[in-house]
Amino acid sequence: MFIAYGQQGLRIASSDGRTWSEPIVEKNNYYFRGCEFAKGSFLTFATYGGKMLFFSSPDGMNWEQQSEHEVDGRMYDIAYGADRYLLVGGNTDGHWTTVMISKDGTHWEGPTKFDKQPLLLRVAYGNDQFVAVGVKGRVAVSKDGTEWKDAEALPELDTFIDIAYGNGVYVGAGLHGLRMTSEDGLVWTSREVGREGEHINSLLWTGQQFVGVGLGATYFSADGRSWRRVENENAPESCTYGDGLYLGSAWKGRVLISEDAIHWQELFRAPEHVNGIAYGATS
Repeated sequence: MFIAYGQQGLRIASSDGRTWSEPIVEKNNYYFRGCEFAKGSFLTFATYGGKMLFFSSPDGMNWEQQSEHEVDGRMYDIAYGADRYLLVGGNTDGHWTTVMISKDGTHWEGPTKFDKQPLLLRVAYGNDQFVAVGVKGRVAVSKDGTEWKDAEALPELDTFIDIAYGNGVYVGAGLHGLRMTSEDGLVWTSREVGREGEHINSLLWTGQQFVGVGLGATYFSADGRSWRRVENENAPESCTYGDGLYLGSAWKGRVLISEDAIHWQELFRAPEHVNGIAYGATS
């Protein structure tokens, strides 16, 4: 099941990636920013003023609000691991990090604020730990989300936009086709870059290979070290993978599909901007 989510409470569902449900649009200024599939259901979060709202659904069409919280700053990404959901974000000026933790998606610990630690934007789970990446070249590692250890900061031009875990390694990707690899999230090696402007906005692990979808080129690697570059067409700003398909979104409200992450076709335009698309193997 694929879920597209975005502005004005937008949520749309598809069982095959090609035929989509009627959009849910609530016109309430809810901005859905992230979605994670775990324990048989989708959990998505929205920002509304200084509040965080959480909604869950077993099928992407029937949604139930789980909780509401006051948050200082903004949350950007969610991951599941170590029997918990982890939400990362912080101050938009990059001056602090905010973390929230939940075992069930309803009852949350936090938000916990870490002063003078740059904002975290993306997080992945693998090898029994969370690894998050953020502004100013920051990479941080945590077993359970409560205590964090920072890697040595990367140069700002090497700041990661996205991170993925697969085949025993973490891969970070960023500006101008940047790709680096780490076994522990703290020491990063195998630095490679692409052509100028080929920013990798989405990095995926398909179960067989890493796929970095950039502006003008897509990068493929089974091990995160040896890469194949292929020029792409009409690439999305963010994307996901499931059931042999890549689904992506681009401004404004465009939903794109690809079988190879190289050639992208527009499926439809949603009535509001699609911030992201998530996949979950529902029964």
